[in-house]
Amino acid sequence: MTQHRSGHGFDSIKIGTSRAKFLIHLLSPVSIFRLYNVLLLSKSEVPDRILLSILHALSEAGMFVQALQVFQKLALSPSRNDKSLSLRKWQFRRLFLKLYRAGIPIHESDVISFFSSFGKMDPLIYKLLIYAAAGVNDANSVHKLTKDHENQTGAALPLDVVSAVFLMHHRLGDSSRLEITYNDAQRQGLQPLSNSFFVTAVMLVETHKENASYWGLCKLYRRFFKPFALNLLELPLPRQRNTPGPQNALLEPTIGTLTIMLNSYLRTVAGNLEGSRYALTIYWRYISLIRNNGHIPQFQTASEHFVACIVSAVARYKPNLGLALGIVQDMIDFSDLPHPTSLTWDSLLQASTLHRDPDTSEKIWEAMLEHGIPPTTHTYSAMIMLYATVGDREKSDIIRYRITQEGWALTPHLRNALEVAERKLTYRMYWGPFDHQSMSGSVEICYSV
Repeated sequence: MTQHRSGHGFDSIKIGTSRAKFLIHLLSPVSIFRLYNVLLLSKSEVPDRILLSILHALSEAGMFVQALQVFQKLALSPSRNDKSLSLRKWQFRRLFLKLYRAGIPIHESDVISFFSSFGKMDPLIYKLLIYAAAGVNDANSVHKLTKDHENQTGAALPLDVVSAVFLMHHRLGDSSRLEITYNDAQRQGLQPLSNSFFVTAVMLVETHKENASYWGLCKLYRRFFKPFALNLLELPLPRQRNTPGPQNALLEPTIGTLTIMLNSYLRTVAGNLEGSRYALTIYWRYISLIRNNGHIPQFQTASEHFVACIVSAVARYKPNLGLALGIVQDMIDFSDLPHPTSLTWDSLLQASTLHRDPDTSEKIWEAMLEHGIPPTTHTYSAMIMLYATVGDREKSDIIRYRITQEGWALTPHLRNALEVAERKLTYRMYWGPFDHQSMSGSVEICYSV
């Protein structure tokens, strides 16, 4: 029995399916994959329930290459009944959701032709592929996937996916496509302004306009959304003279909507000190809402985007940088908070660079790496701007070299950071130190809907 637990000696043991199902709950993910290979070599057919359990264990452990092998085995073998087909579809969706959230470019795979070879593509997996392409601003892939989706399903894209495409065109600076995306949705009878995701996307675009303010955003919020969730967070929401329609005609805001409102308030109303203190107050209020108001949709599950916004605001006031790190530690320690990914770490790192203290920012980067979070384009954008601001040409060039060597695409925010950093370093070389505000570039992280 010791051999079973350690994952050794499978090759010399006959394993029945009932024993295999028992072992899956005891073994490490690596040993589970070894067990899978042994089962394939056995003469007996492996039941779906065993393969699905193995697929679940490998995808939960982040062993995506191995999980995709199991997925291919399942997808190519005929399903015995409707229940088996339903279980497969559920696990396939979980796998592709995991792949999408891990930042794996699933839209670049041949998954569509793979599925099309033996049946129709699952609509939810299609959505994830378009989300993945839109998330990295791959407009060509989005266009192709959208056409494929229409041909395969005969239906228009759901409005949450349309919202992701809308934001992609905003990030690419293609204002004409924003209008086309909206008009296409209208033409297909989708009524985008009756959808929380789409209106939230519009709000996010509004926040990036020149002279955008929280109070201007409040007018848009009042027009479309119910005020209850925002009032629970105690964010200010001025009363309107012209009362909108009945409450039941208004939309329920998403947690993304609330995140945009919070971020706008902290950036356009509160200063660094006041904003940092206010963000801490919001954090404790949010924790209380998460733990005591599970019946309210926006507070059933903690949102990393919302907490990352708070972390960024707290860290913008240098004496409170340690408190921002404390929130990240809370996210690591407490199960009711989202585990911090690159989104949270990059928000913390970017805020720390505003203090022009390379040693502190480098320590945060080291902590990020120690927790298994690899650098992203936002990491590199923040650090190259910091090194350019303090005049460290050598370290700035090292970051540039890493970006090239690692094959990162020049996304708009990364290209902007590289251009602004080069201007800063050139200016400094000819004219000496300057006010860091005079040539600042925006590389802040956009919070999703």
